[in-house]
Amino acid sequence: MHMGKCQVFIFFIISLFVNQKTHSQPFNLKGLIKGCDTATITLSYYDDEYKIVTDSVYTTNGMFQFNGVIVNASLGRIVSNVRNKNSYKSLIIDTGYSSFEYDYNNIDKLKFQHSKSNQEYADLKKAILPESQMEKHLNDSIKSNNDRLLNGNIDINCANVKLSDLESQYKKVRAISYKYEKDYITNHPNSYIAIWLFMSYGFKDIPWGDSVVQKLTESVKVSSIGKIIIQNYKINSERLAAVYPFHTLKVNARAPEFTIYTKKDSLELKNLKGKVVLLEFWSLNCLPCLQFNPSIEKIRKKYEKKGFEVLGITNYDSSMFISLSNYIQKNKLSKWMHISTDASVKGVSNQYLYGQFDEYTSDAIPSTIIIDRNGHIVYKHVGFETDDLKEFEKIVADIMQQ
Repeated sequence: MHMGKCQVFIFFIISLFVNQKTHSQPFNLKGLIKGCDTATITLSYYDDEYKIVTDSVYTTNGMFQFNGVIVNASLGRIVSNVRNKNSYKSLIIDTGYSSFEYDYNNIDKLKFQHSKSNQEYADLKKAILPESQMEKHLNDSIKSNNDRLLNGNIDINCANVKLSDLESQYKKVRAISYKYEKDYITNHPNSYIAIWLFMSYGFKDIPWGDSVVQKLTESVKVSSIGKIIIQNYKINSERLAAVYPFHTLKVNARAPEFTIYTKKDSLELKNLKGKVVLLEFWSLNCLPCLQFNPSIEKIRKKYEKKGFEVLGITNYDSSMFISLSNYIQKNKLSKWMHISTDASVKGVSNQYLYGQFDEYTSDAIPSTIIIDRNGHIVYKHVGFETDDLKEFEKIVADIMQQ
């Protein structure tokens, strides 16, 4: 009986070893620098043991090559030292043979051949090329506007109006690229390019990031690039969740408790059972917050007789009460329960209460939570775009009918 268990255990270990080795394959990466015969090229990448390997070679007539062993695909970085000037480029290393070339003074326009992953990346960038070009144009215009202001070549009011318009345009264009790339990541669980892009998005959006990681294929998860990125993602998620637990809150889960203090008493989430509660974390210097607040008030008025409560939460001390009061009166938000997480306001005012929302702490505003009549989270969102309103209004309408 013991012998049987031993045999099974040994077989399991051997299977893991064999399985790992079947994924480990060599790569041969050849390069050509056009316009320069002599240079030093350094390649750093993760090998088949998920360790960083750094290799340097000298070019011969502008040509060079690297060889190594990786698991399926790896994240690499080329450093090109030409005439004592370094230039850098990140890339995906596929197994097997691939090659690339670039002009010695423009490594950003590196061109690949025989590389499935890098061709995929080129196709992706081509799909959003108009948006990328517009982003660059708007960035240049913003910089030019700021330079003119610093040099006194434009009136400050004109500069601010122009800057606001440029930033608004940039935000709209960037949103198109952002959505395209994020959808690409979601819909390509077997792509090494998708996991590469994931570093730019998933590390900031934990619930979405968790869903992406769960859907990844095994070949991506065990790859030299995938395993390292997933490990870093998990470390980052744990750190972020410890400081900003808002990211870990899940729709349909029970909402964490919070406490609000009046001058005489305290109020907790459980005391609001039977009501639909919207928590809105905002600030006076947050433009998306100020754009969203009127829509929240419109919803509140529509459902106020059906038990819809809005808790507007800031982190201001009492020195901001006058500014807050002016804004609240002007925008007719006096029916909200206004709360600050700054302990110095405790017991100071009946209009601005102190509240503890430690389990809802976020690194961005506006942050919005809707809690149903039974204390479950039914909506969670960070930021505000006009396009968000339709979904927001539908969710509120659905929950208010229950």
